[in-house]
Amino acid sequence: MPAKPARLAEILRQHGVESQLELLLLNRLERAGLPHMRWHDLRSSCVTLLLEEGVDLVVIQRIVGHRDLSTTQRYVGENPQSMAAAAATLDRAIGG
Repeated sequence: MPAKPARLAEILRQHGVESQLELLLLNRLERAGLPHMRWHDLRSSCVTLLLEEGVDLVVIQRIVGHRDLSTTQRYVGENPQSMAAAAATLDRAIGG
């Protein structure tokens, strides 16, 4: 007989899994041979990759479902590749 929803939630939490959706994610990652990740890790990776590709911050905000732009802005850091690309763009703009 399957565990009741409340009991299942308790069992999942004991194993560090917060929801059945997270369990599904972990199962799919394992089947694909990928490392353990949380939903937050996936969202963070998505934001970072889109930023590195030059996608507008407001567009990224909408894609990942952040209510406030300030939440999305937390992912904007001093990425060495982005800093180098910005410096090269500025150099071209001023005729360097």
